[in-house]
Amino acid sequence: MQSNDTVPSVQRTDREPRQGWVKDSQAIAAAGEDALVLGDFANDGDEDLHWPDTEDSIKCQFDEHA
Repeated sequence: MQSNDTVPSVQRTDREPRQGWVKDSQAIAAAGEDALVLGDFANDGDEDLHWPDTEDSIKCQFDEHA
């Protein structure tokens, strides 16, 4: 994204999306700067989620009795 005076302009780039992220994240971790900034947090309704017992299932169901 660039700005020409007060008009923002979005232009296509030659870079692939997320290009260089692996290398950059490894450098951040090596420097010890990879701690959580926001901390761990839950979403509203997470306590009502129940995951199936089978590992190969990717579906979840909300508890209908809550």
